[in-house]
Amino acid sequence: MNRATLQWLTNCLTPSLVDRAVGDMKLDSQNGPGLATYVRYNIILEQSWLKTELGVDLSEHKIEQIRKMDDPSNMDDLARLGRRAAEKQIEAKHLPAGFDLANAE
Repeated sequence: MNRATLQWLTNCLTPSLVDRAVGDMKLDSQNGPGLATYVRYNIILEQSWLKTELGVDLSEHKIEQIRKMDDPSNMDDLARLGRRAAEKQIEAKHLPAGFDLANAE
């Protein structure tokens, strides 16, 4: 519900499927109030998604291990996946001009 509300109330640059009935709300977001910009980045810890979206081929056993977010031994693997996802998902247009350190005074 939170994601649906944020996608509806903002200019959502990364609309994602809420459910089959609602869809990704892209048209609602584009024509909504747009008081703020909302961007969400996700990794789906499933073998096919990781391979297709990130080009990462992990065994089901490794993925099961990585899903244990409370296990500190997974931090390096999760950080690597996060960096790979950032390379693929984050676009310059997602960040306001204030994040451009090259033009900072």
